[in-house]
Amino acid sequence: MTRVVVQPAGQAGATIHYADTILTPVPVARLAAFLSPDDLDGLGHLHSSDGIPTWGVTPGKSDVNRRK
Repeated sequence: MTRVVVQPAGQAGATIHYADTILTPVPVARLAAFLSPDDLDGLGHLHSSDGIPTWGVTPGKSDVNRRK
């Protein structure tokens, strides 16, 4: 089954970031600082060891995006 997550992207640089982090998967080592060991393990079972397509958000003004 294919899963799709829709994430808003409001800045002009979003196309560049898409190419940098979705079209070119992010190395797992780069993500390790942001994820729990359990999350890393789960993602490792879903994706190759080469990397994981990843999109993130900035915290935003007054941390408005933190929970997103």
